[in-house]
Amino acid sequence: MLQKVDHIIYAVADLDQSVKKFKEATDLQVFPGGEHQDRGTHNAILRIGDKTYLEFLAKKKSSQPFHSQTWMGLDLLQEDKITRWSLASDNVEQESLFLKKFKEPLANIVIGSRAKKDGSMLNWLMTSSMPAPEVEPAPFLIDWKNSVHPTAELPLQCKIKSFSIEHSESDLLKKLLEKLACPLEVYTANESSLKLTLETPKGIFTL
Repeated sequence: MLQKVDHIIYAVADLDQSVKKFKEATDLQVFPGGEHQDRGTHNAILRIGDKTYLEFLAKKKSSQPFHSQTWMGLDLLQEDKITRWSLASDNVEQESLFLKKFKEPLANIVIGSRAKKDGSMLNWLMTSSMPAPEVEPAPFLIDWKNSVHPTAELPLQCKIKSFSIEHSESDLLKKLLEKLACPLEVYTANESSLKLTLETPKGIFTL
Protein backbone atom coordinates (compact mmCIF):
# COMPACT_ATOMS: atom_id res chain seq x y z
CA MET A 1 0.00 0.00 0.00
CA LEU A 2 2.82 2.43 0.83
CA GLN A 3 5.15 1.21 -1.90
CA LYS A 4 4.00 3.92 -4.31
CA VAL A 5 4.67 6.74 -1.82
CA ASP A 6 7.79 8.46 -3.15
CA HIS A 7 8.30 11.14 -0.54
CA ILE A 8 6.56 13.13 2.17
CA ILE A 9 7.19 16.86 2.62
CA TYR A 10 7.81 18.09 6.15
CA ALA A 11 7.71 21.88 5.74
CA VAL A 12 9.73 23.75 8.37
CA ALA A 13 10.61 27.33 9.23
CA ASP A 14 14.33 26.67 9.80
CA LEU A 15 16.00 23.67 8.16
CA ASP A 16 19.02 23.29 10.45
CA GLN A 17 17.07 23.75 13.67
CA SER A 18 14.32 21.35 12.65
CA VAL A 19 16.77 18.64 11.58
CA LYS A 20 18.67 19.02 14.87
CA LYS A 21 15.48 18.82 16.93
CA PHE A 22 14.32 15.75 14.99
CA LYS A 23 17.66 13.96 15.49
CA GLU A 24 17.57 14.61 19.22
CA ALA A 25 14.06 13.14 19.45
CA THR A 26 14.62 10.09 17.22
CA ASP A 27 18.38 9.44 16.96
CA LEU A 28 17.96 9.40 13.17
CA GLN A 29 20.51 10.99 10.84
CA VAL A 30 18.97 13.34 8.27
CA PHE A 31 21.20 14.00 5.26
CA PRO A 32 21.73 17.26 3.36
CA GLY A 33 19.80 17.33 0.10
CA GLY A 34 20.34 20.46 -1.95
CA GLU A 35 18.65 23.55 -3.29
CA HIS A 36 15.65 24.23 -5.53
CA GLN A 37 17.15 27.35 -7.05
CA ASP A 38 14.02 28.26 -9.00
CA ARG A 39 11.85 27.88 -5.88
CA GLY A 40 13.95 29.60 -3.22
CA THR A 41 14.04 26.48 -1.03
CA HIS A 42 16.51 23.91 0.26
CA ASN A 43 16.09 20.50 1.86
CA ALA A 44 17.43 17.56 3.82
CA ILE A 45 16.21 13.99 3.49
CA LEU A 46 15.73 10.78 5.45
CA ARG A 47 15.09 7.41 3.83
CA ILE A 48 12.03 5.77 5.41
CA GLY A 49 11.34 2.96 2.91
CA ASP A 50 12.70 1.12 -0.14
CA LYS A 51 12.32 4.15 -2.43
CA THR A 52 10.55 6.43 0.01
CA TYR A 53 11.91 9.38 1.93
CA LEU A 54 10.93 12.15 4.30
CA GLU A 55 11.94 15.57 3.00
CA PHE A 56 12.60 18.47 5.36
CA LEU A 57 11.89 21.56 3.26
CA ALA A 58 12.41 25.23 4.13
CA LYS A 59 12.80 28.60 2.50
CA LYS A 60 16.46 29.35 1.90
CA LYS A 61 17.69 32.40 3.76
CA SER A 62 19.28 34.74 1.27
CA SER A 63 20.28 38.34 0.90
CA GLN A 64 18.30 38.30 -2.34
CA PRO A 65 14.56 37.79 -1.66
CA PHE A 66 12.67 35.25 -3.74
CA HIS A 67 10.04 37.31 -5.58
CA SER A 68 7.23 34.80 -5.99
CA GLN A 69 5.02 32.54 -3.92
CA THR A 70 6.83 29.59 -2.40
CA TRP A 71 5.59 26.09 -3.20
CA MET A 72 4.44 23.34 -0.83
CA GLY A 73 2.48 25.71 1.44
CA LEU A 74 5.58 27.32 2.93
CA ASP A 75 4.22 30.88 2.70
CA LEU A 76 1.22 29.86 4.82
CA LEU A 77 3.10 27.76 7.35
CA GLN A 78 2.03 28.37 10.96
CA GLU A 79 4.23 25.66 12.46
CA ASP A 80 6.44 22.82 11.23
CA LYS A 81 4.18 20.18 9.68
CA ILE A 82 3.68 17.78 6.79
CA THR A 83 2.11 19.80 3.98
CA ARG A 84 2.47 17.63 0.85
CA TRP A 85 3.19 14.08 -0.30
CA SER A 86 3.96 12.42 -3.59
CA LEU A 87 3.43 9.17 -5.45
CA ALA A 88 5.91 7.60 -7.84
CA SER A 89 4.50 7.37 -11.36
CA ASP A 90 5.80 6.10 -14.69
CA ASN A 91 2.82 7.61 -16.48
CA VAL A 92 2.38 11.10 -15.09
CA GLU A 93 0.42 12.33 -18.11
CA GLN A 94 -2.26 9.63 -17.80
CA GLU A 95 -2.54 9.58 -14.01
CA SER A 96 -2.74 13.36 -13.86
CA LEU A 97 -6.25 13.04 -15.32
CA PHE A 98 -7.40 11.52 -12.03
CA LEU A 99 -6.02 14.54 -10.17
CA LYS A 100 -7.79 16.86 -12.61
CA LYS A 101 -11.17 15.43 -11.60
CA PHE A 102 -10.36 15.96 -7.93
CA LYS A 103 -8.91 19.48 -8.25
CA GLU A 104 -8.05 20.78 -11.71
CA PRO A 105 -4.89 22.84 -10.92
CA LEU A 106 -3.23 19.72 -9.45
CA ALA A 107 -3.09 18.19 -12.93
CA ASN A 108 -0.63 20.71 -14.37
CA ILE A 109 2.61 19.00 -15.34
CA VAL A 110 5.99 20.67 -14.81
CA ILE A 111 9.66 19.81 -15.20
CA GLY A 112 11.79 20.27 -12.09
CA SER A 113 15.36 19.96 -10.92
CA ARG A 114 17.65 20.64 -8.00
CA ALA A 115 21.38 20.74 -7.45
CA LYS A 116 22.72 18.11 -5.05
CA LYS A 117 25.44 18.92 -2.53
CA ASP A 118 28.01 17.16 -4.72
CA GLY A 119 27.13 19.44 -7.64
CA SER A 120 25.22 16.85 -9.67
CA MET A 121 21.63 17.42 -10.72
CA LEU A 122 18.38 15.63 -10.03
CA ASN A 123 15.73 16.02 -12.73
CA TRP A 124 12.08 15.03 -12.66
CA LEU A 125 8.65 15.33 -14.21
CA MET A 126 5.85 16.06 -11.75
CA THR A 127 2.34 17.36 -11.36
CA SER A 128 1.91 20.75 -9.80
CA SER A 129 2.43 21.46 -6.10
CA MET A 130 0.84 24.85 -5.58
CA PRO A 131 1.74 27.52 -2.99
CA ALA A 132 -1.67 27.08 -1.33
CA PRO A 133 -3.34 25.66 0.67
CA GLU A 134 -1.03 25.15 3.63
CA VAL A 135 -1.82 21.42 3.58
CA GLU A 136 -2.85 19.64 0.37
CA PRO A 137 -4.23 16.15 1.14
CA ALA A 138 -4.11 14.95 -2.49
CA PRO A 139 -0.70 13.72 -3.66
CA PHE A 140 1.38 15.08 -6.48
CA LEU A 141 2.92 12.64 -8.96
CA ILE A 142 6.61 12.37 -9.73
CA ASP A 143 8.75 10.55 -12.28
CA TRP A 144 12.50 10.77 -11.73
CA LYS A 145 13.15 9.88 -15.38
CA ASN A 146 16.88 9.11 -15.80
CA SER A 147 17.94 10.46 -12.40
CA VAL A 148 19.14 8.13 -9.66
CA HIS A 149 16.49 8.07 -6.94
CA PRO A 150 17.38 10.30 -3.95
CA THR A 151 17.31 7.29 -1.57
CA ALA A 152 19.88 5.29 -3.55
CA GLU A 153 22.87 6.13 -1.35
CA LEU A 154 21.02 6.60 1.95
CA PRO A 155 20.86 4.06 4.81
CA LEU A 156 17.47 2.79 5.95
CA GLN A 157 17.43 3.68 9.66
CA CYS A 158 13.72 3.39 10.42
CA LYS A 159 10.41 2.29 8.97
CA ILE A 160 6.94 3.68 8.52
CA LYS A 161 4.42 2.54 11.12
CA SER A 162 1.52 4.47 9.59
CA PHE A 163 0.65 7.31 7.24
CA SER A 164 -2.86 8.75 7.32
CA ILE A 165 -4.84 11.69 5.98
CA GLU A 166 -7.64 13.86 7.34
CA HIS A 167 -9.84 15.78 4.90
CA SER A 168 -13.33 17.24 4.79
CA GLU A 169 -14.21 15.32 1.60
CA SER A 170 -12.77 11.98 2.66
CA ASP A 171 -14.89 9.86 0.29
CA LEU A 172 -13.73 11.79 -2.77
CA LEU A 173 -10.11 11.55 -1.68
CA LYS A 174 -10.43 7.80 -1.04
CA LYS A 175 -11.74 7.31 -4.58
CA LEU A 176 -8.82 9.31 -5.99
CA LEU A 177 -6.26 7.24 -4.08
CA GLU A 178 -7.89 4.00 -5.21
CA LYS A 179 -7.56 5.12 -8.83
CA LEU A 180 -3.90 5.91 -8.17
CA ALA A 181 -3.41 2.42 -6.68
CA CYS A 182 -2.55 3.78 -3.25
CA PRO A 183 -5.55 3.25 -0.93
CA LEU A 184 -4.56 4.93 2.34
CA GLU A 185 -6.45 5.63 5.54
CA VAL A 186 -8.50 8.81 5.05
CA TYR A 187 -10.54 10.23 7.93
CA THR A 188 -13.16 12.95 7.86
CA ALA A 189 -12.17 16.21 9.53
CA ASN A 190 -12.86 19.91 9.07
CA GLU A 191 -9.16 20.70 8.68
CA SER A 192 -6.84 18.81 6.34
CA SER A 193 -3.81 17.13 7.87
CA LEU A 194 -1.18 14.51 7.01
CA LYS A 195 0.24 12.32 9.78
CA LEU A 196 3.32 10.12 9.58
CA THR A 197 4.36 7.76 12.37
CA LEU A 198 7.84 6.23 12.33
CA GLU A 199 9.49 3.44 14.29
CA THR A 200 12.81 4.99 15.36
CA PRO A 201 15.76 4.00 17.58
CA LYS A 202 14.14 6.06 20.34
CA GLY A 203 10.67 4.60 19.85
CA ILE A 204 7.50 5.67 18.06
CA PHE A 205 7.58 9.23 16.70
CA THR A 206 4.77 11.06 14.91
CA LEU A 207 4.90 14.13 12.66
